Amino acid sequence: MNTENGRAPTDAEPLPLVVGDTVLDRYRVVAKLAVGGLSVVYRGQDLRLHRPVCLKVFHHFYPEGKTRKAAYDHFVQEAYAISKLSHPNTLRIYDFGHLPESKNGAPLQVFEFMKGGTLDKLIRRDGPMGARQTAKIIMALSGALAEAHELGIVHRDIKPVNILFGRNSSDQDPKLADFGIAKLLSPESDQAQTEDSDDMQAAGEPSILMYSPQWAAPEQITGRPVSNATDIYSLALVAVFMLTGRSLFDALTPIESYEQRSRIEERLEKICASSVPEPAVHLLQQSLKIDPSLRPESVLAFAYHFNSVIKGQTDTFPSCAEPTQILWSRQTDCQPADERNPV
Repeated sequence: MNTENGRAPTDAEPLPLVVGDTVLDRYRVVAKLAVGGLSVVYRGQDLRLHRPVCLKVFHHFYPEGKTRKAAYDHFVQEAYAISKLSHPNTLRIYDFGHLPESKNGAPLQVFEFMKGGTLDKLIRRDGPMGARQTAKIIMALSGALAEAHELGIVHRDIKPVNILFGRNSSDQDPKLADFGIAKLLSPESDQAQTEDSDDMQAAGEPSILMYSPQWAAPEQITGRPVSNATDIYSLALVAVFMLTGRSLFDALTPIESYEQRSRIEERLEKICASSVPEPAVHLLQQSLKIDPSLRPESVLAFAYHFNSVIKGQTDTFPSCAEPTQILWSRQTDCQPADERNPV
């Protein structure tokens, strides 16, 4: 959900569903879980397959106009983007449809239900993760992102609340969720222009902030084109959060956010101190460069080198070249494919 990216509903805006409602003739609403900037999320029950599900319903927080249409289009786009993805560390979408006209015909998405909570809650409850556990989670998420990038999808909103777990244990596999503001790269370029009409504020209408200030890359803040490197930047910020229990940035305005990112080295050294291995700090510094071209060449390259420096297999980060294809499984640590038995 993009709670940071929109505004909260007012008392005059009733929620689209209440406990006990049944939608699409098969999903019963069990409880309200959260309200975000563009949607309301419920826990539901699939009456046909007798399994818990997550219902995400678009909510009309904005008046009629181009801004509301932009929010609507992003919500619908998310369903189609996720339907293309099959990586085990991407949250699965089960169904998509619309509410009855009596409820304004709002679109809704049906996802697998993750009862283990978010990475944000996990860290705030238990404190920083160990370096190896952090590396394992980064590797899993990088696989999900690599598949998305291969299909021309930039997530644009990687943050701890969008990383979910299936059980109340950090040992379980993480799932990357919320492609609500994902961007499709143009066929002619590996970058997506953020000046598209669906990302712009219509004159005289409220704007929708298409990034989360604490977790966004510099190019998002300044309105420059986004690319796969945008997700690498945000994933590196998540790695810092897991290792230290603290977010690297706390500014909420674009100007302050950019100023903090321009002083990345001193902020990293202050927050990481002695809790993060020095080679890992150096890799994070390179992954958090203002210039996207100076970051690792791919999300897999970042994850592979992060895994290597955490294990002490290397103390340098000599290049951003993409490593051999990486395989990841629930049973083993990540290794380049040529160092493992064929699958």
